[in-house]
Amino acid sequence: MATKDDVSEKYLELQMLEQQLKQVNQQIVNINAQVLELQRIEGNLDDIAKTKGDTEILVSLGGGVLGKAELKDNQTVLMNVGANVVVEKDIPSSIEMIKHQIVQMKDVAMQMEQEFQILAMNSQVLQRDLQEMVSEIKEKNNNN
Repeated sequence: MATKDDVSEKYLELQMLEQQLKQVNQQIVNINAQVLELQRIEGNLDDIAKTKGDTEILVSLGGGVLGKAELKDNQTVLMNVGANVVVEKDIPSSIEMIKHQIVQMKDVAMQMEQEFQILAMNSQVLQRDLQEMVSEIKEKNNNN
């Protein structure tokens, strides 16, 4: 027989699970945003490779602000490889590196989505259990 303490405990468990669902969902949103950014970078690299040298281009400075610049080299770019280390890479290998990052990010997103589904199913089970417990207590109180 379910008690009010059991219901409180189950409700607390459900709240924690709902919080986990929100966190996992936010992580999925963030990962998908990173994938879109990487895809944009890949396209930009491809555009640079197709642009003739000594051509005036617009460069994003962030926040919707663009600056005019002259493209001196359309064959290489400087890439941050971590720990504030920047290396010069040719555009084809840079594109391959970006594609690899996209694949990795999509794999992580898929794993997070699977985790989200599992948490969502557990949440449904908990909600059903909680409803049954509340109904059981109401029925018990009505019979007394």
